[in-house]
Amino acid sequence: MNKIFSILLILISHFSLAQNAIRLTQVTGNLSLPVYLTHAGDDRIFVIEKQGRIRIIQNGILLPDPYLNIVSKVNSRGNEQGLLGMAFHPDYASNGKFYVNYSAQGAGNTIVAEYLVRPNNPNKADSLSERILINIPQPYGNHNGGCIKFGMDRYLYIGMGDGGSGGDPQNYAQNPKSLLGKMLRIDVDTTVGYKIPPSNPFVGSLSLLPEIWSIGLRNPWRFSFDRLTGDQWIGDVGQGEWEEINFQASNSSGGENYGWRCYEGDATFNLNGCAPRNTYVFPVIAYKGDESVLGCSVTGGYVYRADSCSYLYGKYIYGDYCSGIVWGLDRQSDTSFNNQRMYTHTRFRLSSFGEDHAGNLYLVDIGTGGPNGAIFRISDTCNLSIREIISNPSCDGKSDGKIEITNGGSNLKFLWSNGDSTASIQNLAAGSYSVTVSQGQCMVKKDFLLQNSPAKIACITPILKANACEGDTIMLIACDESELVTYQWYLDSVLVENSNQKNFPATKSGSYTLKTLDQQGCLSESSPEIEITIHPKPAKPEIRIIGDTLRTDPGFITYNWFLDGIFQSSSTDPELILSKRGFYQLSVIDHNNCESPKSDSIFLVPSFLDNPNADFLRIYPNPGTGLFRLDLDARIPKPVVVSVFDQKAGLILSQTNKESLSPVIIDLQQIPDGLYFLEVTSIQTNIRQRIKILKQSY
Repeated sequence: MNKIFSILLILISHFSLAQNAIRLTQVTGNLSLPVYLTHAGDDRIFVIEKQGRIRIIQNGILLPDPYLNIVSKVNSRGNEQGLLGMAFHPDYASNGKFYVNYSAQGAGNTIVAEYLVRPNNPNKADSLSERILINIPQPYGNHNGGCIKFGMDRYLYIGMGDGGSGGDPQNYAQNPKSLLGKMLRIDVDTTVGYKIPPSNPFVGSLSLLPEIWSIGLRNPWRFSFDRLTGDQWIGDVGQGEWEEINFQASNSSGGENYGWRCYEGDATFNLNGCAPRNTYVFPVIAYKGDESVLGCSVTGGYVYRADSCSYLYGKYIYGDYCSGIVWGLDRQSDTSFNNQRMYTHTRFRLSSFGEDHAGNLYLVDIGTGGPNGAIFRISDTCNLSIREIISNPSCDGKSDGKIEITNGGSNLKFLWSNGDSTASIQNLAAGSYSVTVSQGQCMVKKDFLLQNSPAKIACITPILKANACEGDTIMLIACDESELVTYQWYLDSVLVENSNQKNFPATKSGSYTLKTLDQQGCLSESSPEIEITIHPKPAKPEIRIIGDTLRTDPGFITYNWFLDGIFQSSSTDPELILSKRGFYQLSVIDHNNCESPKSDSIFLVPSFLDNPNADFLRIYPNPGTGLFRLDLDARIPKPVVVSVFDQKAGLILSQTNKESLSPVIIDLQQIPDGLYFLEVTSIQTNIRQRIKILKQSY
């Protein structure tokens, strides 16, 4: 990492020199040469100390006992040797696996090994559980890389330096048969060694090792993946003049060649045996200078994704080990990147950046030896907050909502998600909106959710009964007494036409509901259902005559009898015994308490009133086959009217006899057999006699 070179200031991409756009808050000190920081998917922060220890910061407190201590395995004598990287398995919460990258005792080979957490202590790893995945010889003590990370694809990426010395004398970075100077990609989900992901770019190649993901790196001391997009950012430490940041989009299939040692930055370095320039991928940002200006050793960082309202959001935060300068790099397009100087860390020795489970970023200060290393949390310096007044849309389907930013100050700029740039937006429907308010370099974003104002719930006054009979009406009445609403009545969820009054006559069976429409055009929620049943009336009953007994069909609750149109009595018995002569009718009431129409009227004479030897008349034969002889008493004043009726009081025959002749022949041959009534009436005296006659064919 540490390089002592004389460097001239020159910029490849645009640098803005704003100072102190971020603030650092110390989380802890008392660390011995901290070189990395990460998380295990929870609130804890894990810090690597170069000598071979991993420490835990929990609830802001540095725990005294290390999570892992492998000092005895680690060669940390060289400036760039030691325990250099750590990554937790994506399933760490369930399998307890994590991985470390360290320089081994002796020759300083790069070791990537798997360890396990102790099952009964989440703050203590099992130092005896080591399973070595990779052992890569290192020809020199510097340029070990050391960073390891899991990508969104769940594969482990390993950043390997070019093996050290200066200028990559063996050209390892461009050697397809060497793992040095490369970004490696392996599958750790196996019990022996590792597997090669089938999507690695050089699988099946005879000329390149299958572990290689990309080539041409000098010392990728720190790289990271954007936790939102999956893009890879690589801070590659330069040889002497150029420090660079390389970028690989998440949709890359790998195989990039970042140019070292043919190029340092995008400047030529050693073109011996190199391919044409257009075959290389050049950095998105590069800088050079002396230690007092821009620095001498780039420290790769992370894209800030913690607080979406912060102006740091989306910026790639990185820095320089020597100068302590911290930059923020914006990716504006595939080919356009804007770099802004954010802060200068005056303690200088900026060994790494780190990220916690929530996306907050940290700066790692390695210190100067001894327990004076420290961790600082990075945050913005913006104190701008957004104050607003929100008016939700009046109801569903309306676009009368409004959001008004009430912050004062004429130097505020606004950018709404709908493209407006005013302090307020209106005529809004329900939905999501956001505004970015900026004041100088301070920029705050806020999201809003407009919701329709709660709809009123219509109400129907409780009813006393929910059952009625055909032809009856149940009156439904809305609870709302306001005259400023329009009523909409529904039968079985179908709007009833012309039902815009407060009162509604229900004449059909079904489920009745109500909605109201106010003057703003807002329709209420439907009222609770009222279930109404309209029962059909029983059919008109039929009276059957058996002697002096009247009968009808059984199965009804009540039988109402009428004589000459006047109600006589109610009974639960479907029979009635005649007691008087006259016109009889009947209605019945069923189990739903519905009354039928009255039966047809039938004229009947009880047998005890039927006197065949009456003083006024005699008729024979009775029964007869159709011709009946009627003898009239001579004392009956003439003329008389002779009438014949059927049982329903229908007139069959009527004739007037003016003479006192007797007998009178009644011809009923053309009518059906059955019981009939013969009535003789004196016109002068209104004397009336009625007798039964029975026509019966033999």
